[in-house]
Amino acid sequence: MASTLHSFASAADLAGSLADKVADTLSAAIAARGTASIAVSGGSTPKVFFQALSTRDIAWDKVTITLVDERFVPADNARSNHLLVDANLLQNKARAARFLPLYQDAASAEEAARIATEKTKAISSPSTSSSWAWAATATRPRSFPAAAISPRRSMHRRRAASSPWKRKEPASRA
Repeated sequence: MASTLHSFASAADLAGSLADKVADTLSAAIAARGTASIAVSGGSTPKVFFQALSTRDIAWDKVTITLVDERFVPADNARSNHLLVDANLLQNKARAARFLPLYQDAASAEEAARIATEKTKAISSPSTSSSWAWAATATRPRSFPAAAISPRRSMHRRRAASSPWKRKEPASRA
């Protein structure tokens, strides 16, 4: 498979182009199945993309949005991915989309993960017509392990901290 390098003059141009591609993919899914779904990551990186995507003309009332991971903090917490999506993606035209958050008010992260798994089972599977489309519209992991709703840090940071592939310090040349 050949790859193509896309260059952009600015982060805003990159976000706009990606928003156009994702909007086209979501619209194609709606045309084919009547609904579309997308699972998004948190953090500060996707903010500009979320803002651009929220202005695209698609049938947002047929789109379900969820998260790929979340911290075990309430939705109004500054570290919450829910808050990030609410403030940056669920705006403008995208306000009509259905949002299924992962955080659940439960006694433990494990119980919250169980509840989130049940609630997200209804999300339709993404189209697998191309690997890019699948990546752009991936809906949810098959299950949310307890680490997906973390009390202290995101699942990605937890994985990185426990990875056997950590950078090793070079041996001294004594």
